[in-house]
Amino acid sequence: MRKIKFLVKAMLVCIMPMALLSCGNDEESGPGEPGNGIKGLATVNSLSVSVSGSFGGVSKVDLSLGKTGILYCLKSDTAASVFEAWLGGDKKAACYEYTDGKLTSDTYAGTISNLYPDKDYNFCLFSVGRDGKTVKMSDIYTFHTKKLEPEFRNVRSDSIRYTKFVVKGRVLNINTNDASSCNTGLLLAENENGEVKASSKTFEVKGVKTDMRIFANELTSDSNYCCRPYIKYVTHDGQAHYIYGPAVAVKTNNLDDWAVDLNLPSGIRWSQCELGREDFDDIYDYIFGSTRYYVSWGSLVNLYTVTDYTYEYWDAETRSYIDIGDEISGTQYDVVHAKLGGHWRLPTKADVEELINNTRMGYEQIEYEIPYSNSILRYNTSLIVISSKTNGNSIKSFMGGYWTGTMSERADCPYLMYFLSTAQDGKLLNLRDDDYRDDYWQVRPVWDPKFNN
Repeated sequence: MRKIKFLVKAMLVCIMPMALLSCGNDEESGPGEPGNGIKGLATVNSLSVSVSGSFGGVSKVDLSLGKTGILYCLKSDTAASVFEAWLGGDKKAACYEYTDGKLTSDTYAGTISNLYPDKDYNFCLFSVGRDGKTVKMSDIYTFHTKKLEPEFRNVRSDSIRYTKFVVKGRVLNINTNDASSCNTGLLLAENENGEVKASSKTFEVKGVKTDMRIFANELTSDSNYCCRPYIKYVTHDGQAHYIYGPAVAVKTNNLDDWAVDLNLPSGIRWSQCELGREDFDDIYDYIFGSTRYYVSWGSLVNLYTVTDYTYEYWDAETRSYIDIGDEISGTQYDVVHAKLGGHWRLPTKADVEELINNTRMGYEQIEYEIPYSNSILRYNTSLIVISSKTNGNSIKSFMGGYWTGTMSERADCPYLMYFLSTAQDGKLLNLRDDDYRDDYWQVRPVWDPKFNN
């Protein structure tokens, strides 16, 4: 019988080889002579191992129509019997099966992930014939996963807004394969030694990048937060594990400072930008970090974050809209007040008319570059600048529409404030009434000193 050989590199160690086990052969089921050989090669990381091996003594028909894979478990003196039991049909045996590799001719290659770092594992390659009974298993081998010791550096807060901020830093000492198997997260903790619990507020992104950047949003304005960045990995038993970085203290800005005083007669102030965005000049935040809001009129459901939505104020039986009033600004149907509270509400038709009549509007061309992945994104666009006639303050807007809280004279068509790319009657902002309630648009909040519900 030809000896089984297993080539290893990195931290792979071969234990004393066993004879190749077989519960049958290509011709018959039941005990039979040992197979003719399965050879393998492995490269070890902290959370994964890449294995490739070639099958000898297994017909091409069985390889193509049968099942091939890898069995593995934490190192045990009983690994061989555990693997045999699994292949014999005992799926409660204390091991794990990997069959997502790729078979090319008689060579099988794949990467087992979700391993524990700094642990010894046993594994073998196996094949099951097309009859579902003929099983062949290689010798048992062992490998030791590397330690996982990422290092957080220069962790700090940045781009602090009213209901959001960014935590930046660098993550070193983690290789590419392990980095892709993890998530990077941010824990809003009660103290600097806090740990992730089921009730914790966390923000996660897939993978680990050297230049860490984690957005935290939908927070409370003018509030103190203790934040801890972490790296999360999940092992084959379903357990989540966390490696924490240093804590960072952050205080969000006062949301009332988001209101811009254009010295309007009513005293109303307009937000710096639309709901879901908090700083017009932070283009990176707008594209990658903001929680944008696209809503139907009177709805609190953000259509930017859902895929299956039915307008809640539509009566399917009568095939008509449900009456929620002709003016919803400041009511229970006001998405701005529901999200921001305080003096904040949807603008009314009268608010928009006041803005048109008491400001100057013009265009501003902007060009900007954003580093993204391994490339640079370049943008060129026009903004509309709305400036006070008296105090020099201004706000900006992209072209497009925003809901008001006021229903128009056209049935079921609320007024929309719409910024134009080409002036009409010398104006860059008008009111239109040709969009039905269940259409979806963004909203531009206003701050009203006389309103505080």
